[in-house]
Amino acid sequence: MVKPNLWIDRRPSPRAAAANQLASYGSGSQAGTWATGRVLDVLDGGMVRVELPADDPVSEVVAPADGGVTAIGAECVCLQDGTGRVYQVVSPATIPEGGQARPTGATGRIALEAAGTKAELDAAKAELDAAQKQLSEEVKAAKGAATASGKQAAAALKRASSRVTVSQTAPAKPADGDLWVATGCRPRPGARQRRERGDRRRRGQREQGHRLGGAVGEGGDLRQGDDADAPGGLREDHG
Repeated sequence: MVKPNLWIDRRPSPRAAAANQLASYGSGSQAGTWATGRVLDVLDGGMVRVELPADDPVSEVVAPADGGVTAIGAECVCLQDGTGRVYQVVSPATIPEGGQARPTGATGRIALEAAGTKAELDAAKAELDAAQKQLSEEVKAAKGAATASGKQAAAALKRASSRVTVSQTAPAKPADGDLWVATGCRPRPGARQRRERGDRRRRGQREQGHRLGGAVGEGGDLRQGDDADAPGGLREDHG
């Protein structure tokens, strides 16, 4: 059996317990309740002015904040003691749209500075991401241009090193870029060229006939002496 302790196991008397409870209520130190208020203004020294309750205000009160961050128009929790007096205003859970966050103490100032630093870091990160994306696109475009240039250079080199075939017939198995120079092909003379060539031939025959003492017929045949008019250009023998 455990021996009882006079300090732990001693049960207080009902008279002392009632006296202590009455003393707590009379001094206002008894834990009270809370209410939802709305911030009207942020004052110096970490004080705020709020209206109670937030949905249907009937009173205003100035009370110390918890040293965090608040904003005008924000709904906040107001702690009350046993007498209903507001002894502290808690930082709001959310900042209203368009509201400006304001510190009510050292903790709030540190939080806002950290938030500002975070915003700057986020902006810097966004700029860095945009720059990296642009750089990636430029590198991709440069790689594409280099690939196209490489293909063009390879094609040019292939054309430069292609085979050149010089013959009357086409090569049997030509490769892409090979050249064929056809030989032995003479252009066919036209009507004017044939006429000029015939004139030159007839002039040459006339000159030759004059030197031999004969004449040149219509067909360009040579006739000699008195029998120049004989058919075929032959001399008849009248023996």
